[in-house]
Amino acid sequence: MQHGSIIQATRKQGPDVWQFRWSEKDRSGRRIYRKKVIGTVRQYPDAQAARHATTALLAHINAGASENGGCKITVEDLRAF
Repeated sequence: MQHGSIIQATRKQGPDVWQFRWSEKDRSGRRIYRKKVIGTVRQYPDAQAARHATTALLAHINAGASENGGCKITVEDLRAF
């Protein structure tokens, strides 16, 4: 089971964004690092709010659905939770 990490990333233009980072293993056992932008710091004012927004993504990752071709969930799906 993964918990992943939330980091604040700077953009060249526009507000900073929250990124969710996690790793997966491919079929040969090599670790693959992945990241997904959750939203801006305007949408989620602190790391705890951004972490809450990743609930659906984290459940999807931990269910093993991302083993075949990556994660197929959108930020819009995350906002529904």
